[in-house]
Amino acid sequence: MTPLGKRVLIEAQRITESPGGILLPMENLSNPLTRGVVRAIGKGVEEVAVGDSVLFPTGTGVVCLDMGSDFRLMDEVSLYAKIETRKKAAQVQGKLGGEER
Repeated sequence: MTPLGKRVLIEAQRITESPGGILLPMENLSNPLTRGVVRAIGKGVEEVAVGDSVLFPTGTGVVCLDMGSDFRLMDEVSLYAKIETRKKAAQVQGKLGGEER
């Protein structure tokens, strides 16, 4: 599937474990944000790329049920944030010359 315009295809990821490793029951999850991975982008998308981890409001986008996973098709402006891993953030910091000693 290839999104048109400024739309993105996100594979939503259900968070079932806390950062400390505690398993969370699915019925008690009431987080207003959902984490996902960008799987495809339209030609007008400027701020995210395929493979980026992102945050978006729970319930946003059109659910694509026939694709086997929880995929959401939504406008790029619906995304709240791009999540950088610590390793990637450190690489960016190093390229900018801001390495701490």
